[in-house]
Amino acid sequence: MQTSTFIRLAAALLAAVAAYILGHWFFFDLPFTMDENSYVFQAHNFLAGRVAKDAPPVPGAFSHSMIICDPQAGWLSRYPPAHSLWLAPGVLLGNARLMSALAAGLSVWLITGCALLLNIPALLISLLLLASPYFLFLHGSLLSHTSGILVVSLMLWAYLKWAQSERWGFAALAGLAWSLLLLNRTYTAALLAVPFGTDALLYVLRRRTGLALVGTMAFALCAAVGLGCFLGYNLLTTANPLLTPYEYYAPGEGLGFGAMVRVHGNTYIHTISMGWAYLVENVRLLDRWLFGFDGSLLLALVLTAIGWLRRWSPLWLAAVVLIGIGHMAFWYPGVNNIGPYYYFEMFPFLVLTTALGLARLWRRAEARKGIWRAAYLTTAGVAMIASAAFMLQESRRIQISLRPDYELVRQLQSAPKNALIAVDSDMPVDRWEMLAFNPRGLDSQPLIVRPHKDTVQFLMRYLKNRQAYWLDVNSGRGLEVIPKLPFRIVFNPANSHRLTGSNEEQPDGSVARTARVGRDAGEMLIFGQGFYLYVSRFAVEADLVWSNVSVEAPVWIDVATKSGRNVLVRKEFHGNGTGSVRAEFSISTPVFVWPRIYYGGSGDVAVGGLRIMEIEERAWQ
Repeated sequence: MQTSTFIRLAAALLAAVAAYILGHWFFFDLPFTMDENSYVFQAHNFLAGRVAKDAPPVPGAFSHSMIICDPQAGWLSRYPPAHSLWLAPGVLLGNARLMSALAAGLSVWLITGCALLLNIPALLISLLLLASPYFLFLHGSLLSHTSGILVVSLMLWAYLKWAQSERWGFAALAGLAWSLLLLNRTYTAALLAVPFGTDALLYVLRRRTGLALVGTMAFALCAAVGLGCFLGYNLLTTANPLLTPYEYYAPGEGLGFGAMVRVHGNTYIHTISMGWAYLVENVRLLDRWLFGFDGSLLLALVLTAIGWLRRWSPLWLAAVVLIGIGHMAFWYPGVNNIGPYYYFEMFPFLVLTTALGLARLWRRAEARKGIWRAAYLTTAGVAMIASAAFMLQESRRIQISLRPDYELVRQLQSAPKNALIAVDSDMPVDRWEMLAFNPRGLDSQPLIVRPHKDTVQFLMRYLKNRQAYWLDVNSGRGLEVIPKLPFRIVFNPANSHRLTGSNEEQPDGSVARTARVGRDAGEMLIFGQGFYLYVSRFAVEADLVWSNVSVEAPVWIDVATKSGRNVLVRKEFHGNGTGSVRAEFSISTPVFVWPRIYYGGSGDVAVGGLRIMEIEERAWQ
């Protein structure tokens, strides 16, 4: 085995081990972002042989900010598929972080392979990679940038091999690597397509050979494969090749400046000045995180100038600049607890241009007196020590910040098998969703839900093998069994939708929904409040007062499904009456239902209460 090969293998192994230790020991196998949960969820979908699970009943109880959950699209990640596919083998083995560690090792192997093609010593580039907290800390996470850096490194290596050998197979491999990036970090792939597409065209013009033309065509055609897969995945998930799951989840959330409507209808204004502020903030972060000390990005740029290669340095620097400037158009700067998130795919370019400068300086030092070599090695040693100290400090900081979350996760994971846990907490929504999500959908152990209305009582009946528990994070009492109570859903008529009538205060201080002849037209008086029901027999009850209602224009109460298109039960009233009215119905398959009350346009009616309840089995058999 050649020395360079041994060094590369050792560096790849060290990077993989370091990444796994960081993720498992210091980061407690916890996510930094909700995105990571989304990728793991989709990996489980793929392992089950499907793009999307069926949406669960009561989707609001399983809401997660980065996971689509609705009856139309199903239950799936909002993100492109490539990273979830990459994580799938690790998920199958029960540890997704194995794939992040593998990505770290493979990226080191490929980047050091690029370095050898550029006559950069294997030891130099290996030490540079292992001294970067920006690189190592990323691979302690499950972020999509882990596989993103891997495919960028593969594209770089294959592109270099093609340029040096003119073998079209390497050009095809570079195009396929770009395709994988498109199916992972779509916007970054689009940004990188500009300099690499331009360079490939210039390569043909410079070489003017058939081999160069064939290689460029292979690069373009294999890149087009990624575009086809991208459109195909959109078609599978949203039934529209031009609509991504990302846009389906948040239609107004995209690139650009000005007003945009984000998820839940919130309006957000992103300006050029805000984008510039994000750029400055992220560059400052990169200046520290790249090699673990302030000024490391500046040093890397100086070394880029020292090691300038006319053939490659402009291309790689253009890639770095485009990624930075391009993300000014995105409304969110990133979480950035381990450096600027959206700049991770810059790393292979930056580390290679830095290594070119260091290699040139080392060759100059070797040609001079020993004091120059000593100064070079001393400076390198100081930088390595500074980087190691920074990594130790930051890993401890992150570990301390994550420990409370780790304790909560341990508490959740200690639940008995088939537990259904309703968690009550005043923690921020984003933190709650990072810790409490259901990677296997309804098959998750435990199954965690939001305490949403009567969700738990419904799910206890829908999922008959689940024992329900209550976890009040703030009380410290641990899991408390939730008893199965008579199932009863109470709706407030005054809060329901209406197409006629109004709310009126009653003598006892309550508010009723009323309709009066001559004032109100015949239309829907109460609708829009619904709930999921399981297989059983139920009754709908309403507290009504009605007078002078004609037979031709009665008041009726019903229970409907399919947005009112299918009526399960309907009962009409006319003349005069007061009291609780009732209609019974059966559910043969779990379904979302709406109780409704219609005013026919005659007489007066007041609705004081509306409820649905399960009829005990002994009462209707």
